[in-house]
Amino acid sequence: MTAERILLVSDDFGRQVSVTASAMARLEALGRVTHLPDTAGEQAVLDALRDSTALVVAGWATRLPRLTAARLDGLPRLTFIGCGQDNRWRFLEPAEAVERGITLVDSSGSMGWTVAEFGLGLILSCLRRIPAHHAAVAAGGWYDGWTDDDGIDRDLRGSRVGIVGMGEIGRALVEMLRPFGCRVDVWSSYLDDARAAELGVRVRPVRDLAGSADVLVVATQPRRDTAGIVDRAAVAALRPGTVVILLGRASTVDFEALVERVVAGDITLGIDVWDAEPAEAGHPLRGLPNVVHTPHVAGRLRAANQRMFSEVVDDLERLRSGNAPRWAVSPERARRVAATRR
Repeated sequence: MTAERILLVSDDFGRQVSVTASAMARLEALGRVTHLPDTAGEQAVLDALRDSTALVVAGWATRLPRLTAARLDGLPRLTFIGCGQDNRWRFLEPAEAVERGITLVDSSGSMGWTVAEFGLGLILSCLRRIPAHHAAVAAGGWYDGWTDDDGIDRDLRGSRVGIVGMGEIGRALVEMLRPFGCRVDVWSSYLDDARAAELGVRVRPVRDLAGSADVLVVATQPRRDTAGIVDRAAVAALRPGTVVILLGRASTVDFEALVERVVAGDITLGIDVWDAEPAEAGHPLRGLPNVVHTPHVAGRLRAANQRMFSEVVDDLERLRSGNAPRWAVSPERARRVAATRR
């Protein structure tokens, strides 16, 4: 049996947060591990890869040399590439790796529940105006009456919820919403009616979701085919009083149109991802009473980031013991990624 040689490449975040001592010990139990910082340089990584059977990546912004088809052909021992976070597949075409028999593992979905949980918190914060009430009490005030201009202040039970994107975040959110008795419609690039029925949701076009939802959650991944998918027409279709929750990247929304609606004051926004980060001090969304804003922290949980890396190690263990990896990228998904890049 060929001795396992594992190359681990990480950025500062990966080394300081994602890679735990226990996960590293499990990697080292599988074979000889070379751990390089991404600052080691392209040539150092390529040299280490020549003898590697597995490449594992840790961190949100880890820089890697582009693994072209020619370079993959020169790495005959490489049979596994595993990563998560935002670095996944920026450095190669997944389909080309899969065609060469390399198992690709993308554990980013393991953070889906964590982000969805935060999204549920934003929904409830917007509907029940929790931050505004907190700020009032913290400033020495109180709430001692009823007015007709309180704006949105209602419960979630029985609401119509639209979810744009049915990856791990969307599916987790569907599960979380069940006890609230919500009627959930979704947009998905791959979900068929049969699978939707199993999940208890309906698949509908984005503009239909926007026009009928009490709460619209944007949770789709940023890809070429999802850029601006919540377009100006969809934003215009939002009914007054709608709550919009932005968990996916801002590029999936016509951000200018969304800001116009929010500034006009007839919809409420829960936003964790912004058009530019960090948001400038004078950003038009800052400080508005109908906005609950957070600084891109839905997934900023140490345990979730460590779990993401640990899941990659889990899948390498599964593969080497003859079992199917949980987070393996299928040939169909690899082709879909390739199609969105064209």
